[in-house]
Amino acid sequence: VIVPTERIVRQGVDAALAGLPGGGRAYVTIDIDVLDPSGAPGTGYPEPGGITYYQLKDALQLVARQYDVVGFDVTEIDPIYDAAGVTVRVASKLVLDFLGAVFET
Repeated sequence: VIVPTERIVRQGVDAALAGLPGGGRAYVTIDIDVLDPSGAPGTGYPEPGGITYYQLKDALQLVARQYDVVGFDVTEIDPIYDAAGVTVRVASKLVLDFLGAVFET
């Protein structure tokens, strides 16, 4: 299922993801360029108007609650475009947040 960024920005995470069928197994791909480049500049394809860290965190936590997550990856990080290393730190935090949600008891 693909949920457009604009839907999350305009409707909020809960409303934008309300149509997900839920249940079953899921593999999640986190494409870092979904984030606004002001918060994650280290990607080869920065796109203004992306979502925030907290919106993505909330979306991932919702997915972790509704699905049996069997794996995930994070893509599109390019440190060459981010000398300060902001994007890597944001991605690392998202990974920890997501793992915490997946394995929450």
